[in-house]
Order: sequence, then structure tokens, then C-alpha cells
Amino acid sequence: MSEIELKRANVVKRVDSEDKAKALEAKGFVRTDGTVANKTESNAASEAVINELKEQLLKAGKVIEASDARRGELEKELTSTKEKLEEASKYAEEADKKIATLEAELSGTKEQLEAALKKNKAAEKKKGGTAMTKEQEDWLVAEVMDSMKMSETEERSARRYVKRAVDKILIYCNRDDLPEQLLSTAAQIAEDMLKADLVKTGEKEVASTDVVDRLLVF
Repeated sequence: MSEIELKRANVVKRVDSEDKAKALEAKGFVRTDGTVANKTESNAASEAVINELKEQLLKAGKVIEASDARRGELEKELTSTKEKLEEASKYAEEADKKIATLEAELSGTKEQLEAALKKNKAAEKKKGGTAMTKEQEDWLVAEVMDSMKMSETEERSARRYVKRAVDKILIYCNRDDLPEQLLSTAAQIAEDMLKADLVKTGEKEVASTDVVDRLLVF
């Protein structure tokens, strides 16, 4: 038996049996020597192959279409995410600027407060305020009132003279505090100042500065 020649597109094949030729025809090959055994079967096979290819092409088109749709959704999500990141970045940048501004203002306020405290402290020191504790003041007032036989209604006056006496001691001694050793001296000065201001006799009154000089001689 002579060979049978079959062709599909630019591919040419030769087989030596009818069964092989039919198998190739089922794959879309066509006989070129005019010896097609069953042209109807060959055409049917070709149509089946074509239909299958069409179905595969249709499925591939749907897959591509779905992929394109999904890609569009992902691109939208990506764009939205980028916009949100940009907004967050701007917000963070603005927040950093505000924090820096607040820190600068706080630093300036802190410096002003420290300067004010130093100024007030210097002013108080310069003014020479009574640097005695509340306990010391109360003890001195009680001591003076008891020694001078003063009534409770005269406590305000006694307290005023105690403060004046302590001020004089601090200024005289160039101190910012009142040592415990000078409490009795402060009480005596306050009593002498009261006597000098309250007792009016023909004798010369004792000046308060003289009292300080006299009592602080060691």
C-alpha cells in the first residue's frame, strides 16, 4: 500500500495505513492525494476540534475579562490606599509642627517662669523680709506677750513688733534666716521696742537701733 499524504496548515505528514490517516484527520489533517476514505468523518472531526478550540477561546476570554475586572478593582484600592497614606503623612507632618511649636512655647514659658522666680527671690532677699518659721514667730509672740503682760487683743501689736525686731537682727547680721540662738535676743529687742514706744517718761527714750547694738554684743 502506498503512503497517504495529509496536510494541516504548513505541516505535511505521510502515513502507511488507513488507521493512521484517520487518526490524523481527526486532528484536523486533510489528505492531499485525493484518497480520503471517509470525508464526512474527517469534516466532523475537524468541526469538533474547531468547536473545542472555540470553547477554550471563550473560556480564556472570560478569564481575561474577570482578570481585567479584578485588576481594575485592585488599582482602585491601591489608589485609595495611596491617597489615605498621603493624608496620614500630611496629618503627621502638621502634628509634628504643632508639637514643635508647643515645645518651643513651653520652653519659653519655662524660661520666663524661672526668670520670674529668680527675680522674685532676689527681690525678697533685697527687701529683707522676715526669714523666720511660723513656729519661731508664734514662740516669740507668746514670749513677748507673757513678759509684757499683754492681753489677747494686743496679739496683733506684739506680732508686729516681733517682725520688726527680727528684721533688724537679720539686717544687722546680714543673714537670711533666724538662728535658734537669737530667739531670746529677738524677744528682748521686741520687748524693749514696745517699752520705748509705750512708756512715756521724762527720761530719754531708748532708740531701737541702740537696743540692737546693745543686745548683739558678744
